[in-house]
This record gives sequence, structure tokens and C-alpha cells, in this order.
Amino acid sequence: MPQDYGESISWYGKAADQGTPEAEYGLAFLYREGKGVSQDPAQAIDWCRKAAEHGYARAEYALGNTYHDGWHVSQDYPVAAAWYRKAVDWGNAHAQGALGYMYFQGRGVQRDYAEAAPMVSESRQARGRILAARTGYEEDRVRYS
Repeated sequence: MPQDYGESISWYGKAADQGTPEAEYGLAFLYREGKGVSQDPAQAIDWCRKAAEHGYARAEYALGNTYHDGWHVSQDYPVAAAWYRKAVDWGNAHAQGALGYMYFQGRGVQRDYAEAAPMVSESRQARGRILAARTGYEEDRVRYS
């Protein structure tokens, strides 16, 4: 069955209007990529911010990336670090790695190798576990050891 992005917009919109952060983030993605709607960075950022303000870690991480990279906003490392920190507090491994590298580089935060090293290391380990779980690698390694 082919994807119907127009229908996705409709359903995400209904759920987002009720304050569902996953739907708000879904709308952000569709507006960012121009799927089912014209690409609209301002709408993408607005919906992403709504999801982030509702505590959705993926949206917090995405907003961190938005400000880190200056994607249709003024590049602002301290704001990026603040959004990454919120996502880290929810356990987002990607945000943890991004924030760790900001500590290594001293971008938006005081350079702090003691803070950076464990963040980056823990992020890599967590992302490895996620990848292993998605691919079945860990299960196969245990089964065939």
C-alpha cells in the first residue's frame, strides 16, 4: 500500500490539535520534508517546538540540531545545548552524544572534558544497544556464542 502523506497530515493534524506530541513531531517532519504539503521550514520548526514543549525527547533533540546547525534560524549554540540537555534528561542517546561533543568543543557550554568524555562514551554504547536490538545482532551473538 503506497503512503498517503495527505491522509497523514489530516490524522496528525487531528491528534496535534489535541496536544499529542508524537503527532506534533510527525507534522514537523512532514513540513520539513514537504511530504503531503509544501515544504515549510517555519511550520516545521513551530510544530517541532510544540512537541518539544510537551516534553517529547525526539523533538527536543531535533530543535537542538536546528539551533546547532542554524537551519532556518540564527545559529545559537547555547540554545542548542539547552534543548539537547532536555532530551538527555529523557534518555535520548543521540542528544547525549551531541551535547558531549559540544562540551568537547566548548560550543554553547564551557569546555569540559570531564563532562564530555562519559557523555560521548555512554551515547555510543546506548546507540550500539539500540542498533543491536533493531538488527537482532545481540540475540544472534548470544545464541551462537
